[in-house]
Amino acid sequence: VGYKPTNDLAMYQLRFNRTGPIYDFNVVFDDVNIINIGGSLTATPLKGLALTGTVSQNIYDTSVREKAWHLPALEVNVQALYTSTDGKLKANAQLFIQDGVWAENRPPDNIFFDRLNTLFDVSLGGEYWFGKNFGAFLQLNNLLDNTRYRWIFYPTYGINVLGGISVRF
Repeated sequence: VGYKPTNDLAMYQLRFNRTGPIYDFNVVFDDVNIINIGGSLTATPLKGLALTGTVSQNIYDTSVREKAWHLPALEVNVQALYTSTDGKLKANAQLFIQDGVWAENRPPDNIFFDRLNTLFDVSLGGEYWFGKNFGAFLQLNNLLDNTRYRWIFYPTYGINVLGGISVRF
């Protein structure tokens, strides 16, 4: 549990002009008191398997702004990591949840607030070392193809894949 008073916390407000939206942001500042409640648990139910769960809840008390723009209040992360007994194989699975952030939507002549969608991100990955100095890895991210907006009008990538080889010298 923590309490953090902040002066001039940077937040981002969507900028519009009269001819249509400009998809960039003004940086706005506010004094914000932040209360954080969080925790983490780690367990090793089997040899080589580590399970970790983390929860973090932020409560924002703004001085001037209506909301803490684009700052997540709740984040949950659950991860499983398996390492083979010989150390050649590592595999991981992760679930990351982040609640929708508040965004000020300011079209010409009116103001309203949007709560952007919640993120549900499931990722899988692994690496294998064929020898002492040569290996390969593969990471599959956002398997639920969640394209929520982290920043208003900026969707996140859908499913994405990263793979390659690793060489140690």
